[in-house]
Amino acid sequence: MKLTPKIYALLLIESLKSDQPEKIASKFWYLLQKNGQYKDLAKIINRLDQEYASSLDMILADVYSAEVLDDEHLAEIKNKLEKRFAKKVIIKNIAKKRFIGGIVVKVNDVEIDLSIEGKIRQLRQSLSN
Repeated sequence: MKLTPKIYALLLIESLKSDQPEKIASKFWYLLQKNGQYKDLAKIINRLDQEYASSLDMILADVYSAEVLDDEHLAEIKNKLEKRFAKKVIIKNIAKKRFIGGIVVKVNDVEIDLSIEGKIRQLRQSLSN
């Protein structure tokens, strides 16, 4: 039976309470292989981050930018997100070379596109309407 990344993540979080991490890691990898889902490991880890933050009553925000942002800029983004979502925020800054400028923030299913590419796309849409 195939499990969703969310279920794997919740099981892993629950297993952190165990005193046998090596045994759990081994069984986890075996289960992934048995179900043919070892290729989903990146999705599971991403979901693990989200579920762990949620278990702490926090949210995880992925901030994509052309370069790694400085602490001051990240703190400003964090403050704005905490006001918007009324929760503590954990920020993960991910540098993507394809960005021309600006940032894209993803929180759960919400995407805030402040990149130049996003602004051009919005302009194109408004002009076509």
